[in-house]
Amino acid sequence: MSLGLSAFSWGIASAVSLPLGAAIGLWWKPKRKVNSAFMAFGAGALLFALTIELFGEVPHHVHEHGMGSLVSAIVGAICGGLLFDALNSILNSKGGFLRKLSLARRYVGIKKALRKKKIIGELAKIDVLSQLPPQKMALLVQKIERRDFRKDTVIFKQGEESLDMFFLASGEVSVNVHQADGRVEEIASLGAGNTFGEIGVLGDFPRTADVVAKTNVVTYKISKDDVHDVFGKLPELKERLSKLSNERVDALDKESHQINRKWQEEAYDQLDKSTSGVTIDEIHQESHGSNAALAIWLGILIDGIPESLVIGMLAAIATGMSVA
Repeated sequence: MSLGLSAFSWGIASAVSLPLGAAIGLWWKPKRKVNSAFMAFGAGALLFALTIELFGEVPHHVHEHGMGSLVSAIVGAICGGLLFDALNSILNSKGGFLRKLSLARRYVGIKKALRKKKIIGELAKIDVLSQLPPQKMALLVQKIERRDFRKDTVIFKQGEESLDMFFLASGEVSVNVHQADGRVEEIASLGAGNTFGEIGVLGDFPRTADVVAKTNVVTYKISKDDVHDVFGKLPELKERLSKLSNERVDALDKESHQINRKWQEEAYDQLDKSTSGVTIDEIHQESHGSNAALAIWLGILIDGIPESLVIGMLAAIATGMSVA
């Protein structure tokens, strides 16, 4: 068989293998482990083939021109990889991750993991939470919502319905009580690590004081309904909050707290195990407001550059062989 016919046959076989494999996958629908094994095998085979094509000639150049050729190849590979990763990261931050579903799931999954780790780190500063079993923290973390307030914002007012309670991650708030003679008296100044709003939630009565942000603050809010739901699974938290609400009669002092790193790591591991994967809605939410169209186009462009280089090298080698 001639070289041209042989190359054509292999090209046809390669082109047919992709839709054929997709059709088999749709018909067979293998289990996740089998699918992962096939994907790993394919990725390994592709990596091996690309490595041979890109660096197969390096030993010959080393033999002819010395070790400088090897150093150049290694430096070029490292620089090219770093450049691609940097450009890819920039484009992904602008919405370029939407160009591939697998890439979108991976990108959003990483973002979710970073957020969870940050939440665990901030909740570790909260006095009433830091002693909870880490394996139970996932129950609470999935119920809370971050709320930021600017300086001088009234978070809630005395007499309002108690709909939620707050964990103060950073900043400082003032607790003010309206006296019978009309005066407003500050009875406490709470810093990071404190909890507020729990008295009305636990006692099921209106707010007993105003809470005003003295600085820009970061809080984590949990609704009354979720509080009672969590209490059924976290009796330790109910006990600690009940004790805290009973102690809050007079001014509360700000206490320093040292974060327990081991507790954070264990709590994060438990949260990671109990959290579901990335959904399409989360991907859409992550891409909202970004200039995704241009980023996707540029992402496809940088994806194609390495492939084009390999194809060009193969074409040059094939041309050299035919001339020879």
